[in-house]
Amino acid sequence: MKTTERYSLMFKLACETVKYFFISLFGFSILCIILAGLGANSLVTVLLAVVGQWFLRVAAIALCFMASAIIFESLRF
Repeated sequence: MKTTERYSLMFKLACETVKYFFISLFGFSILCIILAGLGANSLVTVLLAVVGQWFLRVAAIALCFMASAIIFESLRF
């Protein structure tokens, strides 16, 4: 008896992308909290200015990728 895949490869990849994005965002926020607690507020400000741009761009790309995977998945069935 042949089993069918429940979700497409694109949808699985989009879910993994969003998952690892949120894990990295959580880790970065913990890093900023620890650095602020240790008194390195200037370093936190520089990190937020530099890395914040990249997180925003990656979030937009991950959101578009997830939206296209959802649309593709809904049209498949």
